[in-house]
Amino acid sequence: KYLLNNPYLSVYLAKADINRLSRNLQDFIAFVLSAPIDEKYFKRVHYVGFVHYAIKLDPAKVHYGFWAIGEILKKICEINQVA
Repeated sequence: KYLLNNPYLSVYLAKADINRLSRNLQDFIAFVLSAPIDEKYFKRVHYVGFVHYAIKLDPAKVHYGFWAIGEILKKICEINQVA
């Protein structure tokens, strides 16, 4: 809901399967924040980039996708501040 209310991202999310996108984002963010930075970590991040490349996704959409992840992380930090 937060991302759908963002005027920049709502254009890209209007036709997306929001439930699937949400699950994928949750899984990816959990992995990025909790996995040890090792070969498996780099392979997973590379795989995500390769999928975007393989389907010839417009680079602007990839950029906004990762910007959305950054926005989610900022929102999480605002809600769950570390004392």
